[in-house]
Amino acid sequence: MKRCQSRKLPKIWLMSDPRFGNRLYQSVQRLPKGSGVILRHYDDPKRQEIYKNLARICRRRGLMLLVAGDAKFRGDHGHYYSKPPRRNISRHRKSFLIISIHNTKELVQAHIYKPDQILISPLYPSRSHDGERPLGILAFRQLAVRCHVPAIALGGMNAKRAAIVKHAYGFAAIDGLIV
Repeated sequence: MKRCQSRKLPKIWLMSDPRFGNRLYQSVQRLPKGSGVILRHYDDPKRQEIYKNLARICRRRGLMLLVAGDAKFRGDHGHYYSKPPRRNISRHRKSFLIISIHNTKELVQAHIYKPDQILISPLYPSRSHDGERPLGILAFRQLAVRCHVPAIALGGMNAKRAAIVKHAYGFAAIDGLIV
């Protein structure tokens, strides 16, 4: 975590998703200052427009904006990968990297890319991991203590659950942050 200490790392991440519908921008407006937004909307034909709208809100409100899974997407935002990228990625001075992991093997692979934070999921049952067995508190803790960077809890998370999860620097959510 040493190389990130000069930056204030977000503890709350809103993960954009089509299920927000037209409540996406309202939900982002309600995030506490210093939180982050991860733009997903992978196949949405309006992704560039959504990005521009989110970027405007995030700049005005002091929020960090990352773009999921697209190293070619231009802007001062950084990157997010649901799986570690297969090739070396460029890291700009203002770039920020988060990688999502689900098990020990993915954690080992993620460390190669020196992420700023690691999302560990799914902690609890969630619609995004429908039918998948959640990690639970014990398995989450075992992964979190091996992260070497701040661990973010993801999967069925909300502020109330985040308050009881030890070893989590913060949390990320979709449904838990929809207003």
